[in-house]
Parts: sequence; structure tokens; C-alpha cells
Amino acid sequence: MSTAPDARFAQQTEGLTRTVTVHSFPDADLERAWRAFLLTADFPTHYVSPEYFREPFFAGKRQFAVLALKGSTVAGVITGMHEGHHLICGVSGRPQVALSPSAGSDVFASLLSALRAEAGSSTLISVFSWVALPAFRDDGFTEREIDAIVMLDLKLGRDALFKGFNKGRKSDINFAARKGVEVRLTNSDADFNAYYEIYSKWCDRKKIERQTIETMRAAFGLESNRVLFMAFHEGVAIAGSVVRYVASGIAEYSANNSVEEALPLRPNSLLNWIAIQWAIDQGLRGYSMGGSHPFLRHFGGDVLPIYRYRIDLSLFKRHERREQLEANARTVARALRQRFRSTRDGQ
Repeated sequence: MSTAPDARFAQQTEGLTRTVTVHSFPDADLERAWRAFLLTADFPTHYVSPEYFREPFFAGKRQFAVLALKGSTVAGVITGMHEGHHLICGVSGRPQVALSPSAGSDVFASLLSALRAEAGSSTLISVFSWVALPAFRDDGFTEREIDAIVMLDLKLGRDALFKGFNKGRKSDINFAARKGVEVRLTNSDADFNAYYEIYSKWCDRKKIERQTIETMRAAFGLESNRVLFMAFHEGVAIAGSVVRYVASGIAEYSANNSVEEALPLRPNSLLNWIAIQWAIDQGLRGYSMGGSHPFLRHFGGDVLPIYRYRIDLSLFKRHERREQLEANARTVARALRQRFRSTRDGQ
């Protein structure tokens, strides 16, 4: 969808909040406004930037972005895609909502209205957000704290951040360095091929479907938004970590793959620490760990709750019923495992 030049657009919308919905990379005027917004937005990540539409992992997907504007200034962005009858905006480890610090209720309401319009005949809408969205809750969406993400404030600097690490995390970093693990930022073909081999074996071990080498190579071709750090021991690649980022915004620890036999060398702790220092040097604001399990929490930082807003528009609320049945099944499975352990241990 095309937008008018900035001056005319501002004249048409001055004093109002309106939305623009796009389904491909934006034109020059909207791109400029979008990038200016990311400089001050609360959570400027790769998937709420214009490059979302160039992401190789989503080739063939029905992507969209909804932008709320005040005049020619962007005040909020939600990105997402259509997965069958499910309109989904992010996942628990990757919210896809960004807002201006001054965004008010009118921005929330405008984004919600445009999202409803984009949903069309979808029977399920899911939105993952870093912050509470009261307009969504008031409109009938269920609000749930679905997960949490560890976020480091990079403005604190190296010394303060390292001091905030768990004692064990510091020990692991120092241990890896003493054992001769070396970490470097890389973009060579040889290193990429070594990483893809590690990644492929990791997927096989975890029984996860792997991306093709062509897709992965295209993803790392987005050099202004994605970097690869690799760990080596005695010249052999043993682990790699992928970081997504937006200039002047947030870096995201988005993937890690390791050689199982090399884990005693603690390469992943050192990988993350080198990536964090790189992000500081780039002038980025935050470093998202993408989750909050113990390994990630031991890097310190703030643990931010992630909100999921969902509305089931299907007949008989079949999505809600399925989710409840799956939750009940997990509860029963946990109870059975606990009973088995108690019986086995003679309790």
C-alpha cells in the first residue's frame, strides 16, 4: 500500500491518529517515518522494523504491519502474519509491538481497530506485547502473562553488567577463556558452513526441522540486522550464537547451537558475553535474551513479563476449548510423573 508524501499526509491527518496497513516493504516516505519512530520507540526490535518484510524465514507468508500515525509521525507499530485462520503477532519470546513513549489511548484504539480490519475472516487473533494493552482487554481479548524475557540495559556499560551476572555465569565465562575458547564475529563462507553443520546436527539431536542452507544464507545476508558469533577451540568450531538487532535499538539473542561434546568448555556463556559487549559498542540500548530460563536469568538484567492478548472468534470457541484441553492434559501428565517418582523413591 502506498502513502502520500509526508507534507500532504501531515496536512490530511493533523491532530488525528490514523493507521496505515502495509503488506510489503513500505515506500520511501513511510519508511523514513517508520525508521525515525524506531529511534525513540520503547522496544525497537528487528521484527517491528521495515526489514520484517525482507526476512527469508517468512518467504511466502502473508505478512503485514499496522502503523498508527499522528500527522506524518509514527506512534505505534504492530507486525504479524496470517497462519490459516489465525492472525498472529509475535510469539512469547518475540513480541511484535512497539510504541512511542507518548502513545496514548487513541494510539492503542487505532491499532486495535486496524488489526480487527486486517483479521477479516480469521477466527483467532493473538498479539504478544512487552506492555499491557488495556484497549485490547476492554475489547474482549483475554489478557495473560504468557512468559517473561530477561532484558539487559546496555547503557549501564560493561563493568556494571558483568558485575550483575550470577557468580556461576562469571565463572563459566572465565573458565571458557582459560580453556582457550575463542569467540569472534564472523561472516566468512567457511565459518558459515561450519555453523550450518553444527546447526544441522543440533536440529537432528533435538528432532527439530531445520531450515535449508539457502534460507539460512539469505538470513545472514541481512547484515544490517543479523550477526553470527562463533566459538572455536583449538581452531575447530564448537558453537554459534545468532543476534538480531535494529540500529540504535535492541539486540536479541535469537538462536544458539552447540557441539554437544564441547559443552563442558562452557562456550555459550562466553559467546553471550562477547555478543553483549559488541552490542554495547554498537550503541544499542538493550539486549533481549529471548526468554527467562535459569541460564538466561544468570546474566542479570530485568525480567519483563510478556502479555498475550487473544480473542477466539470461532463458533463454540473451539480454539479456547482446545487450549484448555491441552493445558489439562499437561497438568495430568505432570501429576502422573510426580506420582511415578514418588512411588519409585518409596515415598
